[in-house]
Amino acid sequence: MAPDLALIPDPPEFKTGRYYPRGTKRISEVILQPGDVAFVSSAERLCLPWNLTGLLGTKFSLTAKGIMTLTGTFVDPGYGLRLDEDGNWIAMTDQRLHFLFANVGPAPVVFVPGQEKIASIQFMVVTEPPHKREVNSVGFSRIEDAYLNRKSVEGGLIFFRNMADLGDEIKRIDQKIDLFQHRLSGIEAGSNQIVMFGIYLICVTFLGISLTSLLALIQVQGLAAQISALSLLIQTTWPALIVILLVIFGASTVAWLILKSIVIFFRRLLR
Repeated sequence: MAPDLALIPDPPEFKTGRYYPRGTKRISEVILQPGDVAFVSSAERLCLPWNLTGLLGTKFSLTAKGIMTLTGTFVDPGYGLRLDEDGNWIAMTDQRLHFLFANVGPAPVVFVPGQEKIASIQFMVVTEPPHKREVNSVGFSRIEDAYLNRKSVEGGLIFFRNMADLGDEIKRIDQKIDLFQHRLSGIEAGSNQIVMFGIYLICVTFLGISLTSLLALIQVQGLAAQISALSLLIQTTWPALIVILLVIFGASTVAWLILKSIVIFFRRLLR
């Protein structure tokens, strides 16, 4: 892995990614968090004659850590050659191999620029092609156009900027969900207190009405007549009073259960 020609995430200072152009040097480690993507180049310069081809293989040690290598596996004959003014094929100045790494694993992966072995290449002899043309690194050109376009009003590095924005949006959504769950818990606790207070208020009201009726009877008639009337009232109306109390208690219980079911439903919906 070369210390230059790389586009890597580098938070917190370079939240949307940092580009190391040709000739620069990345000294510190490159850390790919789960979900991060990095574009890197080989430290070796490569120039193939027309009778050689190369097959690329990724390092299994990286694959085991969760690194997915998004690159071609075939290096064309003549890669790294160009025509000079006299019509001769000569080596390009600084031709590399390029790789796109994506961390699809559960843990961060550390790369050491200038030391990390990222791939291997196997050379094979092939028949020299009858018609030769310059082999350009189309993949690197497209990476430059897509991610390193300095003419962009927003400064390029589009991929990492979008990934950073997406991460921030997910964090904001998680915060809103946590806040809503906290408020829902408060509503549930408050509703339980309101229901219990309602039951208490109904019982106190019924007791007050009963005492008021009893005092009214005592004031209007004599004590014996009052006791007789009260006894008769209780004997004739106690079934109705019991039914009324049961209805009130049942309605309060049903209301409390319905409210509790609504709270449970919203909690499951937010998980």
